[in-house]
Amino acid sequence: MNNNRYMLAVFLLLFMALSPLTAMTDDSIRLGSLNIMRHAEPKIPLKAWLYMDKRFRNFTFSWKKSQKIEIGEGLSRGTEEALMEIFNEVVVINAEKPLKEIFNESVIINIKPDISKKNDEVIIKPEIVDVFWISSDIEDSQVYLFCKWTIFDTKGKVLYVNTINAIGKDNSSFRSTRERKAMTQAVEDLYKKLLTQMYSSKWWMYIR
Repeated sequence: MNNNRYMLAVFLLLFMALSPLTAMTDDSIRLGSLNIMRHAEPKIPLKAWLYMDKRFRNFTFSWKKSQKIEIGEGLSRGTEEALMEIFNEVVVINAEKPLKEIFNESVIINIKPDISKKNDEVIIKPEIVDVFWISSDIEDSQVYLFCKWTIFDTKGKVLYVNTINAIGKDNSSFRSTRERKAMTQAVEDLYKKLLTQMYSSKWWMYIR
């Protein structure tokens, strides 16, 4: 009788330990809270119109069929917050229209009455290029996030372009926790590199 109770107790403990992992395999994992790097330098003296298309805003990384991480919502929120650290003003554009239409003056005016073709305004488009994932049930989770950033003037001329490789890594006990933390860390690394590289290049000083 005692042996049976012992085996039952062991079984219940194993089930409780494994069930969180099983429950996560069919559900989406979302980003944790983002820690955006503060930027102490004087801000770029421009107004930035942020264009995030549907793919960027809803981006979901999937692997092993049923496993996926939804990062689009966190990226959208984090991108606006990060850019506010280095620009005088950041305004999100209605991205339901193709970007090429945004460069048509009549379309721009319809989107926002006070936007005009001035040298102190730019349009920023982020784009996820690729995601590489290295993960296993017993080892570290590593993620490599490649994101392209393009800045245009309001006529469509490219002022700045840079593809950033961000890296995240975590070795928490539970796989779902590792994956969420690794992806969150990669996104934070993305913004850290973005702010540093976008500001240090001084691209806005050459606007005519």
